[in-house]
Amino acid sequence: MEKKNTIKTSLWLTPSKKDTVFYQRAIQKLSKRFDTPVFEPHITLCSIDEWTEERKTTFENFIKNKQKLKLRLNGLATLGTFFQCFYLKMAANERFIFLSRNIHTILNVEKSGIIPHLSLLYGNLDQEQIQDLMKEYQTYFNRRVIFDRIKIVKTGMDIENWSVEESYQLN
Repeated sequence: MEKKNTIKTSLWLTPSKKDTVFYQRAIQKLSKRFDTPVFEPHITLCSIDEWTEERKTTFENFIKNKQKLKLRLNGLATLGTFFQCFYLKMAANERFIFLSRNIHTILNVEKSGIIPHLSLLYGNLDQEQIQDLMKEYQTYFNRRVIFDRIKIVKTGMDIENWSVEESYQLN
């Protein structure tokens, strides 16, 4: 049975240009090495089945004058799923928790099981490959990252068809 490609609207917290370049290089290198899809570095805040004009307006009013975030990425992990194959764990601070909770509240979206993280690789790797990556990238990514933009992105199972619909700069 073929998986249905359900289109969703996702809200992504994205790194500053400097940090995006850094993580994009790592994503591209890993994607080439394992022949997996390339994607933009981001932290998914939430995914919504139905993105309405009312939700968009509510979000735009909420996001005005919000400050950029500085977050510590503090370790590597995997959940063994395609979209959580190999990622950086994020140490959520009060400002991130506030932002995330309020977005879920104002958009009337249930808090999902999304674990705040920045993926480096999507795919299906075996445990040995993951362990090798853990050793290789262990200290390379223990740093603070500035996130200065939230993007509204049409997503689904077909990564090559993901598209950024809107982008909002954080102050």
